[in-house]
This record gives sequence, C-alpha cells and structure tokens, in this order.
Amino acid sequence: MRKSQVADIVARRLGVAPSRVANLTARLADAGLVGKTEGSRRFPPDLAEHEVVAMVLAVITDTGLGDVVRNVEFFAALRGPAGRFDAVLADLLFGPPGTVRHVIIRHKPPGVSMVVDGDHSEFGVPAPDVGSADARVISGAAIAAIAAELRGLSVGQADAVAAASRIISGGPVWT
Repeated sequence: MRKSQVADIVARRLGVAPSRVANLTARLADAGLVGKTEGSRRFPPDLAEHEVVAMVLAVITDTGLGDVVRNVEFFAALRGPAGRFDAVLADLLFGPPGTVRHVIIRHKPPGVSMVVDGDHSEFGVPAPDVGSADARVISGAAIAAIAAELRGLSVGQADAVAAASRIISGGPVWT
C-alpha cells in the first residue's frame, strides 16, 4: 500500500489531522525509517510492513515533531511478555485478526499497556499504582479498523469490523 493511502487510513481512524500525519511521516522519511519517493511520483513503491508500523507508532506516540524518531525507536524497542512492541503491533496489523480491547501509550513513565484476546501485556515501565500518568488510549476498534483497511477491506467493511470489535470487547457499538 502506498504511503499516502496508509497516512489517510491512520489519520481517519485515529482522528488525527492528515497534515499532522504527513509531517510525522516526513520526519520518519528524513531519518530513513520510511522510504522516500524516488523516481516517478505517479507510481511510488508500496510500503513494507515495518514502515507502516513506524507510521502508526509515530502517530500514537506523538509528543512533537522533534521527538518523532526518538519516540518511534524507543517505543518499538520496548519489551514485554510477547517480545518487542513493534513486533506485537505488526502482528496486530498484519497477522491473524485478534481482539484488541485497548492500547495505552504512556510517556511518563514510558511504557505500553494493552489487552489482546483477553490477555493483559505491559511493555517497558509498569504503570504507577497511585497517581496519574501522561497517557494516550487507542481503542481496539481503531486498531481493528486500521488492520482491516490495510488488508484491503473497504471503509464500510472496516467500520463493521470495528463495530464487531467493540461488541466482542464489551465496549459501546456506536461512538
């Protein structure tokens, strides 16, 4: 899938301005984490899975354009019971469909918490027992819809997958 198509899916499903995703992706391209279009702009190459994962990581870990590369590299390398976080995210996006309840990205303290197929996993520093944490919650329905569109389903079909994901995870069907 082309970079612009992936950017459109990620922006729409995560509720982020397309221009923001474009700016984040440009920073990734400058760092070599996502390919730059060379040659004909009419026929750019499709992104590899690791490039799509980097784009999704850039959006869900966004704390500013100056932090994009550092955040992506840091969160990708976090380890949990199922291995590195980037590998787990790649499996959620490109592997067999799973039921994701939520993904919580924490910057202070840095870590990820997620519930997939009823199993809770933490990557990096565990969440504090008391007090608050700087965190962003990504719904499992959004992850399921992104994965569905990356697999070639239409927007309407991906909406249905997202609704089914909400039902399975016990959340509201319509938001």
